[in-house]
Amino acid sequence: MKNGVHIGGRVLLASGRMMGVSGALALGFVVAVGCALDARAGLYESGHGDVDIAYDALPTGEWELGFHLEGAVVDGVSGAEGEFGAADLVVLVPASTSTTRPGGSAWDPLGVAAGEEFWFLPQSGTLADSLGAPFLGIATEEIGAGEFVGDQVSLSLIGVSGPGDFSVWQDGLSPTFYMSTADGVDAGDALSLATGTHAHFNYGFSAPGLYEVTFQASGNHAVDGLVTSNPTVFSFQVIPEPGTLSLAAAGITMLLAVRRWRNRG
Repeated sequence: MKNGVHIGGRVLLASGRMMGVSGALALGFVVAVGCALDARAGLYESGHGDVDIAYDALPTGEWELGFHLEGAVVDGVSGAEGEFGAADLVVLVPASTSTTRPGGSAWDPLGVAAGEEFWFLPQSGTLADSLGAPFLGIATEEIGAGEFVGDQVSLSLIGVSGPGDFSVWQDGLSPTFYMSTADGVDAGDALSLATGTHAHFNYGFSAPGLYEVTFQASGNHAVDGLVTSNPTVFSFQVIPEPGTLSLAAAGITMLLAVRRWRNRG
């Protein structure tokens, strides 16, 4: 995974690297918009992205968990491309994603009773676009064939800090839940993922507020043996606080000022 976030072809954020004056101003924009949620984070509002899982075998063997965006909207600016650290973004779950839980025990992992409200990011790109929500998948595309035994890795839920329950599922004739905090978190809260692929899931939240979701990747590497990543936190904001929207508007104004400054140079 490469360091650096690209919006409209310009690097806005490069973790751990020195930046020029214009880069510092752009970084100030990102921080200003995200400070109500996380001083380091921008707000991923809509468009396609993935939770990106990669493994660097050389020189020492290291997992890298973060985001990969393709034409997404971050802090009100469209065209975000490239790779972000997990701490660099907060994923927005907008008010438009509110719905009510169907009846039947198959939906119990949502953590709300039948007919009660919950919020979700959909696995369907068409629905995500219609709701103005992020279309968030999970990708292992940077892991080549043969790197892991059986070409499989796992993504496990380690814990969730937030105001309600968190869940991950796919729809079919009935829902298949892979992760849910409604009955606690244990070894069963995990996804088995084929390497070199990406897939989309529904992400559910039983109450509005900020959720910090901790994931951990693992797999049996062909050379390194069983390898497990450090726990990595991904943040989701279910309905932004009003102050966040004000900061977003201020941030866009700042970005325009930066661009005018660059053009004069």
